Amino acid sequence: MSVRAPRGLHVGGIPRVNLLPPNELTRRSNILLGRRWARVVLGAVAVVVALVIGLHALNLIAVTRLAAEQLRTQTLMTEIAELAPVSQAMSARSGLQSQREQAMAGDLAWQPVLITLASGVPAGAQITGYDLTAGPAPAGDDPTTEIGLTGTVTLSSSAPIEFTTATAQLRSLATVTSVDVQSLANEEDVYQYVLTVVLDQTIYSGNFAPADEKQKAN
Repeated sequence: MSVRAPRGLHVGGIPRVNLLPPNELTRRSNILLGRRWARVVLGAVAVVVALVIGLHALNLIAVTRLAAEQLRTQTLMTEIAELAPVSQAMSARSGLQSQREQAMAGDLAWQPVLITLASGVPAGAQITGYDLTAGPAPAGDDPTTEIGLTGTVTLSSSAPIEFTTATAQLRSLATVTSVDVQSLANEEDVYQYVLTVVLDQTIYSGNFAPADEKQKAN
């Protein structure tokens, strides 16, 4: 007949008996728990310190970059201030250039133009009126191909003259590029011819042209 040892009972081993009083067990348990909490607290403190150091480092980097950008901005502002006179000079030059271009449009003396037109009027007629408009500023190298003056010229005569006669002499003038009869009227035995004329830019004086263009013209 065999005898079985009770379940959970170790047979043949060293007997283990906890002879510590309950107070000691509680004290040791509290010490172990305190150590665990101390580790947790120290870990949390280490994380916080690392975060503070990291944030401080990022702040130093940001401050350094800000100082560099401020220095760069100050340098640029100084350079811009130094270039202000140049900008003002360029603006003044641009304004003068615009004024010169405006002055070049219609850069002519009206009296010589009227004298030139009068030299092409047929015998027995005279200029009694005109409505002329100056052309644009020179845009090309050949002034004979650019319009310098357009409008109408009124001729008056006591006797009728042929249209071809009224325009032929005007067309022969060097500065005239086109002449056409617009209308004919007879009032109190006075014949009036309204002619449409176009003159080229050789009538311009060139006083406002740039120096290099004046040299080319000469």
